[in-house]
Amino acid sequence: MAKFRTSRIIQFVSILIATAAAPVAMAAEIAEAAWAELERESRVRVMVMLSEVAARGNDRAALAAAVDALLATLPAGARLERRFATVPALALSVDRQGLEALAAAGGVARVDLDEGGSGGLLQGLPLARIDPLQTLGFTGAGLKVAIIDSGIRLDHQSFAGRIVDEACFCTGCCPNGGNTQTGPGSGANGHPHGTNVAGIAVGGSGVAGVPTGAATGASIISIRVLDVNNSFCCSSDIVAAMDWLRVNHPDTKVANLSLGTGARFAGDCDQAAAFTQAMGAAVDGLVAQGTAVTVSSGNNGSSIDMQAPACVRNAISVGAVYDANVGSQSFGSVCTAATTAADQMTCFSNLSTTTDLLAPGAPITAAGTGSTSATSTFSGTSMAAPMTAGCIALLRQARPQATLAQIQAALEASPTRIARPGMAQDYPRVDCAAALAQLGTLPQIFSNGFE
Repeated sequence: MAKFRTSRIIQFVSILIATAAAPVAMAAEIAEAAWAELERESRVRVMVMLSEVAARGNDRAALAAAVDALLATLPAGARLERRFATVPALALSVDRQGLEALAAAGGVARVDLDEGGSGGLLQGLPLARIDPLQTLGFTGAGLKVAIIDSGIRLDHQSFAGRIVDEACFCTGCCPNGGNTQTGPGSGANGHPHGTNVAGIAVGGSGVAGVPTGAATGASIISIRVLDVNNSFCCSSDIVAAMDWLRVNHPDTKVANLSLGTGARFAGDCDQAAAFTQAMGAAVDGLVAQGTAVTVSSGNNGSSIDMQAPACVRNAISVGAVYDANVGSQSFGSVCTAATTAADQMTCFSNLSTTTDLLAPGAPITAAGTGSTSATSTFSGTSMAAPMTAGCIALLRQARPQATLAQIQAALEASPTRIARPGMAQDYPRVDCAAALAQLGTLPQIFSNGFE
C-alpha cells in the first residue's frame, strides 16, 4: 500500500484559498511516490482520480464539467495529458506547485504516479478445445473483437477484410508521431507482439503456413497502446483505449489486453491506487455494456500477485500452461522449466488468489510481421489471454442469450484444474467445448464422442 502525506498542504492553504473558486472541502491523498519523484525530476506525470462524479454513473456531461472545473483551479504549469469520456479520472504532468494544488483541490480522491508497464512478452487450439466449436461452424462472424496491444500488421492475410476500425493511444509513439490517432493506419504494427496476439484470437483460416486463430470470422478493432519496445509509459494510455472503445464501439463482444503494469497486486486491486481505480472504472464500464475483458496475468513467476489490469475484479485474468511437451524451456532471469508437458503450469505465470483462468500460452505460433503471410512464435500469458478471448467470442456466437457472468462461470467450471507445485489453490484451464456444454444442450456431434 502506498504511503501518503498531507503535511505539505497546510502551508499552502492560504495561497489556494486566494486562487480557488470554492472553499477546500478536504485534502486529497497524494502517493508518497509522486512526491519522491519530484525530488529527482522537475515534473511528474500522475493519474488523478475524482471523487464527486464517481457515483454519477454514466453522466458524461457531469464528468466533463468536473474535469473542467478542476483544470480551472490548477496553476498554469499543469499540463493535461489525458481526459476520458466515461472514466472519472484524468492524467496530468505537474511540477511541485501543481501537485500541491492537487493535494488541496476539492473533488480529488487521490493522486498516484501514472504507472507504466509492458506487453507480456517473454521471449493450442486443440488443448483449449476450441476446434470443436469451429467444426460446428462457429467463427465469431458478426461479432467485434478488440485487440488493445502494440498494433497489428494490417495487411497480413490472416486479417484480410475484417479490420473495421483502428485507434492509437500511445504517448509519443502513435504512427503519426503523436499521442493519439484514430482512423486508418492508427492501429498499425509497432512491435510483433500485437500481431501474434491478434493471430491467436482472430487469425483467419486458409492462409498457407499460418495457424488458424480462434474466432476466424470476427471483425477486428486494432487499438495500439504499446511502443516499439512493447511498453507503455502510462496507465492513462490504457484507460484511454478502453474509454474510446466503450464510446465508439459499444457493441464489442470481447476486448483483449495482453499487457500490464510493472506494479503488481495481491487480490483485487480496484481501490489500490488512482491508476488501478481508473482501470477498474474503465473495465467496469465495458463489462456493463456487455464487453468481456480478458487480460494476461503477467510473466514474473509470482505465486501471490498479478499486474494491473489483470488484478481488476471484473477483468478475466488468464495465466498460462504449456500446450505440449516442448522440452526444457528457459525464460531468461524469470525461470527455467527442466521439463514441460501439455497442461503443465508454466513457471513464468503470475498467479494470485483471484486469477480466473489458465489457457495454453507456451509456445504459441500465430501470425507474424515479417510478411503478409509470416508467422511468429511467442510464449507468455500474453498468448493465453487471446486464446481465451477467441473462445469467448465463439461462445457468444453459439449462445447469444448467455450473459457474461454465465459464460465466465461456464469457463471456470472446466473439468481440468491445474495447480502450481507447492500451492494449495488450483485453477480452471479453458475448455471451450465443456463451457459450451455448460451453457446448453450440445449438438449430436459431441454426444457421439467427438472432441
